Amino acid sequence: IAPVAARSPGTSSLKPAVWKAEESGAASGRSFIWAASFPAKQQEKKDRHAPPGASRAHMPQLTLSILGKKYELEASEEEGVRAVKQRLEVLCNVPAEQQKWLVKGKEAFDQQTIGTLGAFKVMVLRNQAGYNTANTGSSRISCQNSTKTAVQQASSTASQPADVEGPDSGAKRTTAPYVEPIALGDGPCKLTVSHGRQHFHVFCHEEATIAQIKILLAPACGAPQRQQRLLVKGKEARDDQSIASLNLSQGGRLMLLFREGQHQLIEGTATLCSCSALLADLTRRITEMEVRKRSRLDDTAVILAAIGALEAEVRATQLDIENAKVASSNERLTSLNEIEGLSRRLKAMRDQLKGT
Repeated sequence: IAPVAARSPGTSSLKPAVWKAEESGAASGRSFIWAASFPAKQQEKKDRHAPPGASRAHMPQLTLSILGKKYELEASEEEGVRAVKQRLEVLCNVPAEQQKWLVKGKEAFDQQTIGTLGAFKVMVLRNQAGYNTANTGSSRISCQNSTKTAVQQASSTASQPADVEGPDSGAKRTTAPYVEPIALGDGPCKLTVSHGRQHFHVFCHEEATIAQIKILLAPACGAPQRQQRLLVKGKEARDDQSIASLNLSQGGRLMLLFREGQHQLIEGTATLCSCSALLADLTRRITEMEVRKRSRLDDTAVILAAIGALEAEVRATQLDIENAKVASSNERLTSLNEIEGLSRRLKAMRDQLKGT
């Protein structure tokens, strides 16, 4: 069967129809039904969603990303950016005058056309006017919420007894305390060295070297010269470089960092301090256990179980002290001697209980 010319709906010219053969499911035999589809009619359905007055033969599709969402719009190459912004305003509720389009990192202006953008993926941001409007609305909402919260806190504080601290009593502070800068050295050049929240104002001459600056910082920061790293604009400065060679004669900022060994020393010192408090607590508990054993307040099995728990804590504390890295070994030896004494006392109690 040869295809014939058919008149598509809504047109005055004859256009060839596309014929398809569909096989029927009759059990008696195979038969084919020829059906015609009109491409012009399908194109008219697509044209309904396109902007009015545009050339709809080949419509570029724009992908616009705004506020975490993506929108796809069809626009002709002759359509202006301003017109598409107005269409996007209906979808995202962002006014056209507050939209800022970025195409490949460059801003697209309202007087441009879609064909001059060179790409069909657009990032939409808020301009300064839209940013201020959004912040004003959010601040108004936050003020209302804070007012409600203050009223609720005031009512709850009024209902509390006098000896209970309220939420505004200052018991919990959310802001970090201010750390006063430490002034070091003497000279016409002022350098600001920052280490976390701590700041140092180092006064020196332009001939001073980084090594001399580290020597000034050593007693204040608690780290020896070899464990310090001074960074200037993100790059570590050498010890032999002078202030003048680093263009810091008129002042500047440096960042102080510690090497890995210094961090291990700090952790080891903190471990020894915590172990000292733990040793004092273990000494008190072992003394109480000796009193209860002499007074026979507990059964032998109960005392032996308590001794086993204390021995496990003593061994764990001993391992922490041995693994801690400290600058001076005298503190470590003192703590280890205390551990050895506690171990002898526990062993003596265990031998006495087994002998009885």
